[in-house]
Amino acid sequence: MRVTVQDFATDAREIDSEAALRHFLSRRFDDAGALRSARGSNRFILWHRGAQQPNLRIYVHDDVSAAYFTSASGVMFASVGDARRTDWREFRDDASPDVVETILLAGGSLIPWKQSLGAALEFARSGRRSDVIRWEEL
Repeated sequence: MRVTVQDFATDAREIDSEAALRHFLSRRFDDAGALRSARGSNRFILWHRGAQQPNLRIYVHDDVSAAYFTSASGVMFASVGDARRTDWREFRDDASPDVVETILLAGGSLIPWKQSLGAALEFARSGRRSDVIRWEEL
């Protein structure tokens, strides 16, 4: 396994083991931008060396997440949670460690963090869109 990862504080870092990836994906930041281990927010982007696509983008706040997959040809997919939800939820989407930004994500795309974690681990191994998540083409 070799995958490149990015989050609020790390621009691009190669990870070559599942244990290291799990540790990286456990990172959360509080509203003041301080690193926390369990509660808080983060946005992860995963891709394989040499190609920005396909990639997997995951927004997480505590145990709630939303995942977005972009194929090698640029086709985008969003995770599908409870399709009856019509609300929007705000997630952090910091552009850099110095710039705090937010994004509104559809409530129907929200899924448990464990599903996004499973998708991230599968993507790191295979580079493909995971079957542990239901997807909707955007």
